[in-house]
Amino acid sequence: MEDLSKKDVIEYAVNLYGSVTGIRVFKQGIEGYKLGDYSSSVTAGNLRECNYEELENGTEYTFTVNYGGDDGKHLICSYTDGNGFESKKLEYKLEAYNRAVYHSVTKDRNHLYAKLVNPSDVSKKVAICIDGYKQVYDARALLLTTDREYAYDANVNTKKREYVQPREYKLAVCGQKTEVLLPAYSVTVIEF
Repeated sequence: MEDLSKKDVIEYAVNLYGSVTGIRVFKQGIEGYKLGDYSSSVTAGNLRECNYEELENGTEYTFTVNYGGDDGKHLICSYTDGNGFESKKLEYKLEAYNRAVYHSVTKDRNHLYAKLVNPSDVSKKVAICIDGYKQVYDARALLLTTDREYAYDANVNTKKREYVQPREYKLAVCGQKTEVLLPAYSVTVIEF
């Protein structure tokens, strides 16, 4: 079995699981989709695109991988049997989805709640517009965050030290808009 622990690579995987062809991304041995900064499928890419075509046994194929594309920002892959069959061209943007912020919004009788998760290792500034809701002048935010070394561990708080502590703060809302800075590895719940 291949040791993936130090694998950092973008690979064109052909006939994966017997019929899937697409791009796989590894960062320090972890598949990119598990890190949340590419797609959420086994083959990663900006459109989660892949081919579902079985290759014919005994047929020779020519594979083309254009790393960078015409603009230097795309990865374009395909294959052909040289006898008229050409696979679908897969085209991916060469950028991670590390700008993603996972979110949900709910409300009860008194408040509107926005839940924001920043799973990446960089902080992100988010602008929030509250359209179609009652006039709001301020909001209460509850933040949970920790250092990278504890971000993916359960139950890290101990009697001696609390590595994850809730922090509450106020946000000003002007014209039904506000901005919030989401620290790395954080969960923020905003009550309007």
